Amino acid sequence: MEKDSTAHGEEATEPGCVRCSRRSEIPGLDLCTPCAVSVRVELSGGLVRLERYLSRWAAFDAWLGERGLGSAIA
Repeated sequence: MEKDSTAHGEEATEPGCVRCSRRSEIPGLDLCTPCAVSVRVELSGGLVRLERYLSRWAAFDAWLGERGLGSAIA
């Protein structure tokens, strides 16, 4: 059975980055600076792809509507 390191009055270590385990530098995010930047870039790219995907569905829906074929939106 493993012992809890805080059981004998020792302070718990600071939580590390959830992506790479380096020291967390961003309060409240549990990310180091390089990982925080990387996450932001990935998130921005994902939002761009989502916007492109939804705009193509809207264009397809308009195309269907012009031809009287119904709607792509349920």
